[in-house]
Amino acid sequence: MTEIIEFLKSEIKRSEETLSTEYNQAYIVGCSDDGQIAVFPCQLQIPFHYPKSISELESYDEPQHFIIDESNWNEEWLTVAEFEKDYETACLPENEEKFDELINDAINKRIMTLKEACVQLNVLKPIVFVQSESEYWFEVNTIHLAGPELPEMPEPSCDIEVLSRLLRHTVSAPQYSLKIENGVVTEVDLNGGSTNDSTIDLLRNIPNLSELLKGLKRINLESAAISTKSLDFLKTEIQDVELNYTPYKAN
Repeated sequence: MTEIIEFLKSEIKRSEETLSTEYNQAYIVGCSDDGQIAVFPCQLQIPFHYPKSISELESYDEPQHFIIDESNWNEEWLTVAEFEKDYETACLPENEEKFDELINDAINKRIMTLKEACVQLNVLKPIVFVQSESEYWFEVNTIHLAGPELPEMPEPSCDIEVLSRLLRHTVSAPQYSLKIENGVVTEVDLNGGSTNDSTIDLLRNIPNLSELLKGLKRINLESAAISTKSLDFLKTEIQDVELNYTPYKAN
């Protein structure tokens, strides 16, 4: 733990000495599969934006949520022996059938360890963990570690915006996962193990959810890693929608 704390402290200090203030608005802590961690100071693009229209869905210039000064920041990586060991254990031939379970446990363990370390830094800016294999990071892919929370998202104003958030969470491309008829989303693909209860939780606390998604007829949830609680929520809050669901089965 001491090694992690000292590394994070050193990297944040280096960023303050190297980068301009605008690129030190928040800190992303990334972690590779094999257990290396790095710090990415960034600028927040507020308010966080998700596509709201068909034209935005088809654009290749979607605004990013976190801007890293790549020309002036060369990240350093620290191998965390405990993280590395957990990954190597999961990759052993005898653990093939429970690989996914072991990896999920390892990720949760990493998050808890990093939270404990980051709290001790007493940094007055958001520090978040990014849970995404994509090269593009969005607000929905973050997990709060320490410091202030990231600014809240404004309430969504249309069906495309609501569902784009879910698709970004599952690292899917919205333009390929939504069926739109007469300007209204009628079907969405949320297939695969990347769709979990955290994905569905993004729909909670949206006061006019049923009105925003009134044109939605079908949600595809094939091999989705969601619980009965999430299914019940969808059935209750988005009425008259067909749920094409099959449970996720780990390899």
